[in-house]
Amino acid sequence: MDSQELEHLPGLTAQEVQINLKKFGYNDLPADKKRSVFFLWINVLKEPMFLLLLASSGIYWFIGDILEASVLFGSIFFIIGLTFYQENKTEKTLLALKELSSPKATVIRDHTIVKIPSREVAVGDIIVLKEGDRVPADAQFISGTNITVDESLLTGESVPVNKEKDSSFYSGTLVVRGQGIAKVTNIGTESKIGKIGKSIQKIKIQKTTLEKNTGVLVKYLSLTAMLTCLIVVLINGIFYSNWVDGILSGITLSMSLIPEEIPVVLTIFLALGAWKMTRSNALTRKMSVIENLGSVTALCVDKTGTITKNQMDLSQISVRGSRTSLGDIQNLPEQFHELLEYAYLAGSRNPFDPMEKAIKTNIYKFLANSNFIHESWMLIKEYPISSEVAAISHVWKVTENQHYVVATKGAPEVIAKMCNMPELETKKLHEEISVMAEEGLRVLAVAKASIPAGSIPNEHKALKLTYIGLIGFIDPVRENIGEAVIECSKAGVRVIMITGDYAGTAKNVARVIGLTNCDEVLTGQDVDRLTMDSLQHKLKTVNVFARITPEQKLHIVNALKSNGEVVAMTGDGINDAPAIKSADVGISMGLRGTDVAREASSLVLLDDNFISIVNGIRSGRSIYANIKKAVAFVFSIHVPIAGLAILPLLTGLPKIFYPVHILFLELIIDPLCTIGFQAEKEDKNIMNIPPRNILAKVISKKEMIRALLKGFGILICSFSMYIYLVPHFGEQFARTFTFVSMIFGDFGLVFFGRIKHFLENKAFLIIFSLAISVLLLAISIPQVRDLFNFGYISPLQFIIAAIAGLLSTLYVYLM
Repeated sequence: MDSQELEHLPGLTAQEVQINLKKFGYNDLPADKKRSVFFLWINVLKEPMFLLLLASSGIYWFIGDILEASVLFGSIFFIIGLTFYQENKTEKTLLALKELSSPKATVIRDHTIVKIPSREVAVGDIIVLKEGDRVPADAQFISGTNITVDESLLTGESVPVNKEKDSSFYSGTLVVRGQGIAKVTNIGTESKIGKIGKSIQKIKIQKTTLEKNTGVLVKYLSLTAMLTCLIVVLINGIFYSNWVDGILSGITLSMSLIPEEIPVVLTIFLALGAWKMTRSNALTRKMSVIENLGSVTALCVDKTGTITKNQMDLSQISVRGSRTSLGDIQNLPEQFHELLEYAYLAGSRNPFDPMEKAIKTNIYKFLANSNFIHESWMLIKEYPISSEVAAISHVWKVTENQHYVVATKGAPEVIAKMCNMPELETKKLHEEISVMAEEGLRVLAVAKASIPAGSIPNEHKALKLTYIGLIGFIDPVRENIGEAVIECSKAGVRVIMITGDYAGTAKNVARVIGLTNCDEVLTGQDVDRLTMDSLQHKLKTVNVFARITPEQKLHIVNALKSNGEVVAMTGDGINDAPAIKSADVGISMGLRGTDVAREASSLVLLDDNFISIVNGIRSGRSIYANIKKAVAFVFSIHVPIAGLAILPLLTGLPKIFYPVHILFLELIIDPLCTIGFQAEKEDKNIMNIPPRNILAKVISKKEMIRALLKGFGILICSFSMYIYLVPHFGEQFARTFTFVSMIFGDFGLVFFGRIKHFLENKAFLIIFSLAISVLLLAISIPQVRDLFNFGYISPLQFIIAAIAGLLSTLYVYLM
C-alpha cells in the first residue's frame, strides 16, 4: 500500500468535514463545568474542621494573639486547596483521556493524505494507520496488510488482535504491525474510550471514615466549648457582676476544651506519611486514602501489566516432542536451530509486535554468528493472517538459488492442516499444545516450504508446508509477586486477580504467584449470568476472574464493597480506571500506567512494583496506629488542662490558667508532642494482625476511657499540689509549680508508655529539649514571667515539680 494507491480514495471533502463536525462535534471528551470559587467557599464553610479552625482563630483574635490567629486562619486556605484538588479530579481524568489520543492523525481528504490534530478527526474520515500509531477514533477496517492492534489498554489482553475487513478499531489502541485504512464511525464521548470516561465521571468520591468521625467529634467538642464558655460568662456576669473576668474565664475554659490539635494531627500525620510513602515509590494523590490502606481486606489486581510485565517472552520451543526452556540455557542445541531460523523468517526484520521482538532477541542471542539470519535474502511475497488462514507466511528469494524459501508461523491447528499432518501426529501435537497451554503459554507452530521460482501460489492455503516445531510465549510474572501475595495473606488481605485474558492463562498465573483456590475461575460470561446476590456469594471464595470487561470489573468491585470488603484495585490501563476510582483505594502504575488510570487513582506506584502495594498497606496501618496514639494523647492531656481551668472556678481558688497558659500548652507543647508520635517506628507485628474495621471510630470507648484515666492522674496530682501550695507559698508560686508539674506530666504520658524505645525516637528528644528550654526562659526572664503571672522558683524546686509530674503518670506504664 503506497501513497499513490491511497490518493485514489476520495475521503471527506472540506465541506463534508465542516458538516460532520457541526453535527457530531469534535473528537473531544468535554470536561465538567468548573465549579465557581463561590461554590467552593460554600462547600468549605460546611466542613466541621473549617468551623473549628475559624472558631479557634476568632478566639485568638479576640484575646489579641494576632500571630496564632493568623496561623490558624492561614490553614483555612490549605483546606480550600485540598477542596479545589478534589473538585477538579474528574476534570483531570477527562483531560487525560483527551491527551491519550495521538496528537496527530493521518487522514485522506479530497484525495490527499494530510496530518491533522486528532481532535479534528470527523465521523466519516478515512484514517491511515501504520505500525506504532495510536488509533485516533473508533473506526471500521476497510483494507490493509497484516495489521494487528494492541488492545490491552481496553481489554486487558496482552496478545495483539488481528484485524480483517469490517472489523473494528478503537480509539486509544496501538497498531503494532502492518498498515491499513479505516473509516471513522464514532468520536469523542461516543467512542469506547469516551464511554469509559463518562462512567468514571459518574462515580462519586466519598469521604473516608476518619474524615467523617473527626468532623463529628470536633464539631461536637467545639459546640460544647462554646456553650460552656457562654455559661461561665453568664454566671460571672449575672451572679458576680464581673463580666470582664467572666469573659476571660469563659475564653480560657473554651480554649482548654477545644482539641485543636486533632486537625493538626490529621494534617501533619497524613502529609508526612504521604511524603514517606513517596520515598518508598508510592505517590499519594489523596492523603486521606492512607487511612483506608490500613483497612484493606481485598486487593483486586489486573493481571496484564500489574502481576505480569505486559510483554511477550519466548519461553519454550519444541521440535519432535523435545522441549527446552530458553531461559535455562546458554547455548541452543542444534536440533532447535532450524525452528528459530524459520520463526524469524516468518516475521518482520524490524518488528514492533512483542512476539516478533522476542523471536528476534533470541535468534540474535543464540545464532548471531551463524548462517541462520540471512540478512541478504529478499522478501518476495507476504501472506497475511486472515479469517480463513490464521497464519502468516513470508516467501524469500535466496541468492544464487532457483527456489524460493517459505517460512510460516501461526495457529498450530492451521499449520497442521497446511502440512497435511497424519491423524496420529496431529493428536500428539494437540497433546503437546495442551501441556504448554496449561503452563500459560501462547503457542504458535512453525513450518517451511521450498517452491520453484515463478510458481508462487495465489492462495495462502495452497502452500504445501513441512512442519518444524512449536514456539511458546509467556507474559512473565513480575519479580517478588509471590512474596507480596504471602505477606498479604498474613495481613488478612485477599488477593483477587481480575483479567481480560483467557481462563487457562489466568489460572496458571494465579498458581505461579500462589493465589489460594486458584482452580476455581469465573469468566465474564459467568459474571453476566449471576445476580448481584449470587455474585456476592461467589466472591467469598473465588479469587480468579478471566475474560472480564471493564464494566464487569466495576461490577465486581462494587459487589465486594457490598460484602463489607474494603477494596483496593490496582491496574495500569484505561480499562481499569472506573474500577480504580470506585474502589476504596485506587492504585495505578506510574511507569506503565495510562494517564487515565493515574488520574483516577488515589495512589500511584512509581516503580510499578507489586511489593510497593504491600509496603503501602504496611505504612497505612502504621500511620493510622500513630494517629490513634496521638489522638488518645490529646484527650489525655486535655483532662488536666480543662480540669485545672474549671476547678478553681468551682472551689473559689485563684485561677491557675490564663489564656496565655492555655496557648502555651496547646500551641507549643501538645502539637510538638503529636509530631513526635508521627516519628514512631512501626510495630514489628503490624502485618500479622487482621485489617482494621473501616467503620471503627478513631478511638474506641475502651481506648477513650483509658486515655481519660491517664489524664485524671495528672489532674489529681497537679490540683492537689495547687491546693496545698496556694496558702503556704502564694498564688504565683503555686501557679508556676503546678504548671511545671503538669508539663512534665505531659512528657510522662509519652515517656512511660514507650520507655523501651523512647531514645530511638529522636523527634521526642528534640521536642522535649525545646519545650523545656522555652519553659525555663518563661520562668527565668522577669518580663516573660510577669506575662505568665509566674513566681520565681529555684532550680531545686523546678526539679521537684518535674519529678512530681513524672510520678503522676508512672502508672501509665502498667496500664
